Amino acid sequence: MANHKSAKKRAVQSIKKRNHNKSYMSDVKTHIKKYLASLKVEGENAETGTLFTKVQSLLHKSCQKGLMHRNKASRTISRLAKAAVK
Repeated sequence: MANHKSAKKRAVQSIKKRNHNKSYMSDVKTHIKKYLASLKVEGENAETGTLFTKVQSLLHKSCQKGLMHRNKASRTISRLAKAAVK
């Protein structure tokens, strides 16, 4: 455990930040699953397009927040777009 006041504060902050980041990434994964499920059920339609746009936006935001590397986000978006074509 931390011995200094500032170290204790830092420990609390890192726990809060970890929980927030975990929540955000869980939301991203949920949207990806919804998008893939809509592809399986219906194929390409307007709802699938809006879901793809939402997922793409969330992935780019996760890069800006530092939760994910930009190459990983781009790779994921590419794979999701390819899935729509199949």
